Order: sequence, then structure tokens, then C-alpha cells
Amino acid sequence: MVHRGSTMKKIKSVAFKAADKNRRQERFDSFKKRLFYIFGQLQSRGWVRTGELAEVFNVSSRTVQRDLESLRQDQVIRADETEQGRWLFNGETQSFLKMNVTDHDAATLAFIYKLSKIFGGEVNKSVLQSIDKLFLLDETSYPFFMITPRVKNPDMTLPFYKDLYRAIQEKLMMNLTYRKGGGTATVKGAPFALIMSEGLWYLGYLPGEPGKFKDIRTVRYANIVSVEPIEDETYEKPEWVKDALRNARNIWFGTQAPVKVVLEADNYVRDYFEACDYFPQQKIGKKGAKTFPIECRISHPNEALSNILRFLPYIRVVSPPDLKAQVLERVKTYLKK
Repeated sequence: MVHRGSTMKKIKSVAFKAADKNRRQERFDSFKKRLFYIFGQLQSRGWVRTGELAEVFNVSSRTVQRDLESLRQDQVIRADETEQGRWLFNGETQSFLKMNVTDHDAATLAFIYKLSKIFGGEVNKSVLQSIDKLFLLDETSYPFFMITPRVKNPDMTLPFYKDLYRAIQEKLMMNLTYRKGGGTATVKGAPFALIMSEGLWYLGYLPGEPGKFKDIRTVRYANIVSVEPIEDETYEKPEWVKDALRNARNIWFGTQAPVKVVLEADNYVRDYFEACDYFPQQKIGKKGAKTFPIECRISHPNEALSNILRFLPYIRVVSPPDLKAQVLERVKTYLKK
């Protein structure tokens, strides 16, 4: 005899699986959607498997093979000689950091990034968290999309875009006013790029006078109040700027050599650090009785501060002492409010 409750559970299970199958079919119902996922997997782990992709996409292995064949012909991937059905990112001939992307492409990517947060899952985790590191256009590889003098046909739908674009193209100095705290601030500087990071647009600029630039700063695009290009004053980007951009992993551009940071975290939060890199060049050590070590390298304190504060009280700074002092100062300031 089959109990009615048992039968109902089976029906619900079958219905749930069918609904999940339909959702996956809709999610990856085009080559473009599947391609974004494949690029995300290649970016995050360097390889994909035909069988795994067929299961994720809920399509036949033959469909996946057709998708991968176009990438193989373009030499983006190559067959793994040690495992059948496994494909490796062909780093010898391709680099995500050198893809040629137009302004329109970048705007589309920014929109997709925000949209992905609604979908969640692997699309947001694998593909779109890396978009800010995939696309750029400059003579060297930086981990951001940058609008430089090579890019043509700008999208002028954003406020101040026309003036900023021209200033970047013609290397004009400018007076920039932006929101800061409860008011505004005005600074003179050299705009060199528009940067998309974590789904948000920033303006990268060098504060000060031509020939006297000492650091790189960024301001969120949404906080810009006004832009005034200085028509008769141009600038040249110093060589050290290229090195700073090349070594950057976020919008905090440090001009000093990366400093080693040692952290200690409770085992309670280890899963988070195994699943995601919260710090530049993050390395996690062996699990101890109660804690585990984390090492990273930063060129600017803000590369680490926000995520250290995020994981308090489960994380502590071992070294360097000045970073530990800054964390303590931030906590004291918060407690006073």
C-alpha cells in the first residue's frame, strides 16, 4: 500500500524539479547567456567541463559542444589532454584583460551587472563580479574598463559625460566639484579614465598641478556636481601612474609597493573566505583549533579596512601595526556616535 502522504511528497518533489528545470532553461536559453556563464567559469577557475555545462544549462552535450566549438576555433579554449571533455582557458593567445570593448558595450555590461544581482546564483557570483576586471582599452592591462583616447563614439546620456570624455580625450586639466559628506568640495585635477568597478562608475583623476601629481584619486560618478575643463591647460600622465593602475585590484590606487598583511580569523567565518577573495592576493592558511591565518597584500589601507570591519569581531589584524591602529580608530569613532 502506498500512503497518501508519501505520494503527495513525491508529486511535490517532481513538481519542484520540473519548475527548477524550466527556470534553468529560461536562464540559459540563448548562446549569449551561456557564453557569459562559460566566460565566468574560465575567469574564476580556468577550465570548464562539457558534462557540467550541459547539466547547468539543462541542454544536451551536443549543444554545449557547439557553443564550445566557436570558442575553440577562436583559440579562447583548448582541449585538456589529460581529461576528456575538459576545456582549458588558452592563456597563451587570449586575455580577458585585452578585450576590445566600446563605450556602448561597457554601459550594457554595467546594466547586466546590476540586473544579475536580482538573479543571484552562479550568474552573479562567477560572471558579473569579474566584469569589472575583464574589459579595458589601453596600452597596458589594468583590472578595470577605462575610457581612454582610443575609444570613439561616446555614449553621452550620463550627466557631464560630454565634458569629461573630451577632457580625457584631449588631456585637459579640469575643476571638479563633487559631493563630500554633507556638502561639496572642489578640486583641480587631470581626469584620465572612467572606471566601472563593482557595477558602479567612477572618475579617475590626478589631483594637483601638471608635473606635480603625487597620487591617484577616484570619485563616484553619481557624486559629481559639476565639471569645468580648463581649455588652455593640458597634462601628461606620469609613468608611475601606469604601474599603479597595473597593480591595482580595486578603486583604491596605492602608489607604494604592496605591503604584506597578516590576519587571524575565527573558524566560524572560514567558509566565506574559501568561497570568495575579500582581500587582494588573499591566501588562507591551515585551519587551527579555533582560528586560521589569512595573508594578503595591499597598496592602500582602504583595500582591507572595509572587509576587516565587515567581519568583526571574528577577525583580527596581526600585522602591520599601522593597519591595526586604523581599525581600532574606526571602531572608536563608531562607538562615539
